[in-house]
Amino acid sequence: MATQDAVLALLHDVIEVLAGRKNLTPDAADAHHEALTPGYTQPKASPEQLAAAQQLLAAQQQRDAYLAAQQAAATPPPPPAGEPAAPAEEPISG
Repeated sequence: MATQDAVLALLHDVIEVLAGRKNLTPDAADAHHEALTPGYTQPKASPEQLAAAQQLLAAQQQRDAYLAAQQAAATPPPPPAGEPAAPAEEPISG
């Protein structure tokens, strides 16, 4: 019976939106979705969760920048234009 009520409420809102008498907010859409499929809709993140995620992203960006700088420092610069590249060293075979 609860599912039938949820479907009727959803149809009523859809008709209201299509008739131009109502706008369906994201929260209302989430409520309809949760009524039809309980437990499927993810709850909104709290400000603390958002702050923690932003800290993780910032730390990852710093790590990526550090690794890129280390790689750039370890890579020899290309030879100037017009000069041949230095030959690769051949291993000594014994």
